Amino acid sequence: MQITYFGTWAALNPNVDTTHFEISDWKNLLYVDAWAWANLTQKVLRWEIDMPSYIFMTHCHSDHLLWLAHLIRIIRDKSMKIICSTSLKEKIFQLMYLIWKWERFDKKVAMWNIEFINVIDWEAIEIYDWVMIPIDINSEKTEQFWFELKIKDKHIVFFWDEAINALDRNDLIKYEWCDWLLCETFCAENQKEVMRPYQKAHITAYDAWKIWSRLRASNMVLSHIAETQWLPRNQQLMDIKWEAESIFEWKVYTPIDGESITID
Repeated sequence: MQITYFGTWAALNPNVDTTHFEISDWKNLLYVDAWAWANLTQKVLRWEIDMPSYIFMTHCHSDHLLWLAHLIRIIRDKSMKIICSTSLKEKIFQLMYLIWKWERFDKKVAMWNIEFINVIDWEAIEIYDWVMIPIDINSEKTEQFWFELKIKDKHIVFFWDEAINALDRNDLIKYEWCDWLLCETFCAENQKEVMRPYQKAHITAYDAWKIWSRLRASNMVLSHIAETQWLPRNQQLMDIKWEAESIFEWKVYTPIDGESITID
């Protein structure tokens, strides 16, 4: 299977697209969040990539949500199941009604069999032959769910945004010895005084190590990285990767936009 990162950077980035990815085992496809990546829209419209049967929506921030309107608009000949909380479903409906008015969105929901699956903390959801267990990350800004995913013999844990409260969780033992941990890293530890990740509920590469050290994951992927005005992107990724590899014991990845990582 593989994970393709459509956008790996944090919100309000003037140069690159942000915050969504897909998980595929070559026959099944899941999108996680939906931000405005123009190239992805073009690929879908040209039939170069498939539309997913499932989309997991984590929370209502604009850099995770707004492209959903395009996805729903360009559904073709298949159903779509949107996995999210009840409160986020209400916000999605409000957004769509503003864009399309009541009758047009209701018609789309009926015509393309759009179904909403309610997220409840720790309650397993079966999609394809995968098992997804949502995790309420206790965000102080807005309700937000991430998840662990079990696909055959692979166990993947996602703390991809606003992971600050994960540092203090007492229940991380549930995820010990997972195969992969996908975690946000807003900046390197030596940048935190300038980047101020904690004010935005984000964490540094060193903080990600603290989470990893309790999970003992075999592989770590770091993304959702803030843009700096003084450091080129490639250099910033190299700094974060170097800092992470100096303390992690296993493989560390810092993907760029559009990169796929094979989960084996």
